[in-house]
Amino acid sequence: MDSPALIALYLITGVAFIGALNTRGRGRVLLAALLVLACLLTALWQTTLWRARLAAGLPTGGVVEVSGGGEAPGPGRGAPAGIPASPLPGPGAGGSGDLREDFAAGVTGLVARALVLRADLAAEDPARARALSDSAYRAFEARAGEYVLRSRRLRERAATLASAAAAGTAIRSPAPAGADLSPVSSEEVVESLNEALQSLVVAARDLRAFFRATGREEEQRLGASFRRGVEAAAAPLRRAAAGTGAGFSVPGD
Repeated sequence: MDSPALIALYLITGVAFIGALNTRGRGRVLLAALLVLACLLTALWQTTLWRARLAAGLPTGGVVEVSGGGEAPGPGRGAPAGIPASPLPGPGAGGSGDLREDFAAGVTGLVARALVLRADLAAEDPARARALSDSAYRAFEARAGEYVLRSRRLRERAATLASAAAAGTAIRSPAPAGADLSPVSSEEVVESLNEALQSLVVAARDLRAFFRATGREEEQRLGASFRRGVEAAAAPLRRAAAGTGAGFSVPGD
């Protein structure tokens, strides 16, 4: 929901409040008060979701699907500067050098986005959720849902990459002048990326399930599983980043 729609919600709430003030009769007053309360709660809930999406750098007018199954990064949450976000061409079409370079750039961009997702997840601490205010708790819950969407889109994009890599494109790591450049198989890079994303998908699901837990014991189990998934993604992400030769580092290196 975008800001004009939120403004409209509050205007409707105001009109309902004015109508309640002019209502006569106990039954009508009660009905009008319930209507005003429903409008106000809806407006506040949508505002909380809108602010959570805005803070996460995600589209506030709904999820935008990008060609190729990728995600549309927002300010502060997308790929680092200089990382391409265009759809990934396959390495086929005669195996031209330009297509190989575009494919390698696409792999690098996807690795960067996976690193951003892992960093975002690693920054979350479900153990502190009970100490949050109601609004902060709802924002945390909204972010958990967004993490699931982001991880799924990245995994789908990585699956597309895996099919393209099977055609035989190679990514070369940088080396000093005159050194022998041994090619790093793009299949190996994408395989490591897929392994990392699988762990991140599981971690994101555990985080979302945390908010649906029925007791402290289940919360602790899901919180521990979430943290293991985030940590399990570090090693394969490190291998994938090294394979691109882009100089990325995984927190904890």
